[in-house]
Amino acid sequence: MNVTTKLSLGLVIIIVTLVIIFVPKVLKVGDIACESQFGPCSQILVERLDMLEGKPIGDSRKQISEILTSEVLVKDFSVQILLPNRLQVNLLERKSKFALKVQSSDSLALADEEGYIVGIESQSNLPQLVVDSAPGNVGEKVSDENLFAMQIVSDLFSFYQVREGKVSEGNLQVELKGKIRVIFPLEGDRSVLISSLELVLKRYDDAGDVPREIDLRYKNPVIRE
Repeated sequence: MNVTTKLSLGLVIIIVTLVIIFVPKVLKVGDIACESQFGPCSQILVERLDMLEGKPIGDSRKQISEILTSEVLVKDFSVQILLPNRLQVNLLERKSKFALKVQSSDSLALADEEGYIVGIESQSNLPQLVVDSAPGNVGEKVSDENLFAMQIVSDLFSFYQVREGKVSEGNLQVELKGKIRVIFPLEGDRSVLISSLELVLKRYDDAGDVPREIDLRYKNPVIRE
């Protein structure tokens, strides 16, 4: 590599470095686009981001990160600079996986896999958990007990098409086909509990019979016929 080539390469590196350092500080945002995996971002969030238009790109990116980090319903995000002066915000929003319902209410609180409430609806096809008291507001997290119960109901929905469970008196109660009542604790190892249920059901299925109730709150399942 001759001297001229080295000088040219060095000049290019310097120019690129200066662009990276100074352009975000000088160039102002002309437009901010926001999308999630479900489509356009909510109007409330769009309005908050629109307030950053006209500010330096570097400052806007920093403030966007602060806004989205504080948004409980946003699980992950990225911010891209699109020349000449646009910002593209991509969100990964929390997705509802369970539905919680208070016995005396028609409203359903939809929660994601981590237990954060992402919305309130009047109906849902998701597995439902009936609880004694209001689970919380949008953005809040349900109790550990309710989250554990929801996960159990979700497992039962996958294996036995159980669509509803009820938390009552410190335990989870569900009904399988054949009117088999199953009682679960609100803590423990889910895989062990589900495996114990499978073993009990298989034993009775092989015998051509069904139990009336299976209580899994104890180390050894209690069977009531």
